Amino acid sequence: MQEPELLRSRELLQAIIKDVPDAILLTNAHRQIVVVNAAAERIFGYARDELVGQSTMLLYRDRTDFERQGAERFAGPRRVDGERLELQLRRRSGELFDAEAIVTGIGGASGTRIGYLGIVRDVTARNAVAAELRETRRRLADAVEALYEGLVIFDAQDRVILRNGRFKELYPIAGDILEPGIRYEDALREAVRRGQFDIPAGQEETWLTQRIANFRSPAQDPLETRLPDDRWTLVSTRRTTDGGTVASYFEITRRKRLEAALTELTQVSASSEGRIRERICAGLAVGARYLGLSTGLVGTVASDSFTIMFASPSLADLQPGTVFDLDRTHAKPIVETGCGFDFVGCAGSEAIAPPLRCKAFIGAPLHVDGVMSAMIGFFSSVHRAHPFDETERRFLAVLADWVGGKIARMRHEEHRLELEAELVRLATTDELTGIANRRALLGDAERAVAQARRYGRPLTLALADLDHFKSVNDLYGHPVGDAALRLFTRVVGEELRSVDLFGRMGGEEFCLVLPETDRAGGLALMDRIGASLRRRDMAVDGASIRITASFGLVQCTPEDMLDDLLREADAALYDAKRRGRDRAVAR
Repeated sequence: MQEPELLRSRELLQAIIKDVPDAILLTNAHRQIVVVNAAAERIFGYARDELVGQSTMLLYRDRTDFERQGAERFAGPRRVDGERLELQLRRRSGELFDAEAIVTGIGGASGTRIGYLGIVRDVTARNAVAAELRETRRRLADAVEALYEGLVIFDAQDRVILRNGRFKELYPIAGDILEPGIRYEDALREAVRRGQFDIPAGQEETWLTQRIANFRSPAQDPLETRLPDDRWTLVSTRRTTDGGTVASYFEITRRKRLEAALTELTQVSASSEGRIRERICAGLAVGARYLGLSTGLVGTVASDSFTIMFASPSLADLQPGTVFDLDRTHAKPIVETGCGFDFVGCAGSEAIAPPLRCKAFIGAPLHVDGVMSAMIGFFSSVHRAHPFDETERRFLAVLADWVGGKIARMRHEEHRLELEAELVRLATTDELTGIANRRALLGDAERAVAQARRYGRPLTLALADLDHFKSVNDLYGHPVGDAALRLFTRVVGEELRSVDLFGRMGGEEFCLVLPETDRAGGLALMDRIGASLRRRDMAVDGASIRITASFGLVQCTPEDMLDDLLREADAALYDAKRRGRDRAVAR
């Protein structure tokens, strides 16, 4: 027997393995324990004397596992040699634990196997952490896949780390390009080559340059992108702390369609061409295009009849003045409930008059001078793929109000000019302050800058921002914040000339455009405004608070466009804030 050969080195081995943190077990060829270290006693819960001389079966999950491991790894002369095993072992208490073991066969002087050396590590905690990490990753992956928006995560080298399925749905032509490892620029160029984006011919390289630059230095405002199938997406890009990028992609087609319809409706309303009757028909055409239906109509309702007033397009059997039995129209449920009514998929019943039978319909009550006396509706004989949503219903309500107003104006022609002026005012005025809103101001500013450049005249543009405005809102409430905005508007208005432009850009930010004014004149004006504002303390709950503002100015040069001036003024405003606020800084 060669076991004495193994035993002779036991004392030396015991000394060597004494302080090893992993369990060390030395067995003979029959897998009976000869030597163990302190870590083995600690991990398995046995005393040394309880282990030495015992079969290692004592430590296995059960006899079956012991025999299976023996057959697979210990049978034959050289079956085990440093193999790493993952298995479950059993403590003295009967508790099973996850273990990682390395088992090496020990050969005697004659070359035959005389035993085994096993190193066992308790990996229960590690496996639990790994399992938790896997579960966290799974949940994260599920959450990313469940997002309504498309999501792509890039590393610091602009290579894709992760992309969810929604992104591929948003970009069916090229969504499969963004696989892990591909660079953003390479993927974007391939998407352009495939025609994923609606880019005018010859402008592809310019478009690519702008998008790549924005990706690397994300803009504050998300970018809107038009796709060839007339869909729109909104792309929001943000840098991560490790230099990577998270890009979110939202479909905004409904919003863009609504914006286009409302813009078109505003244009129809503001147009000086055509009579009111023609404008109403044009508004119905806008509604039909937005809703994806073939025909729009307006009809008056009497006790038992429905009379066509307007129809777009004009059809032979839906001419103005055509009368239908109210019971044979879709106006009846609207009249009975005073609420909107719509359906998709109904082929129409025999009770509905033939010209009005349809597979999709949406209608709403129409009030004229405060009285529900008409109905506006849109229908189509072609099946509509999707049910009507709340946005479309709200649009119809807006359109119904618009048409009702037009009909009232048609009946009361003397109010026409006043009502049209009101529409213009609503479209161009900031509701809170009564001054120009951002859209109106920028339009006027664009023209003022163009005129100054054309004739070489001085012009100064200033951006103003109320200092610590968020704190005012937080401490005193939004009504006080609104009062502060109105106070600032009054103070500025007292200092401006009739040729000066003044508007609210949003929040607490305002813009002033000063024709025939150079840099020095602009600074002097801002100083006067600041001084006047400091004299107008506001009384709040018996206390007095002071409102101050910071200003950033820039004088127009022959090369400057409006965007250049706004950018430079914003940088100057930042400088004013950085220098302590309540001051004007010019670039």
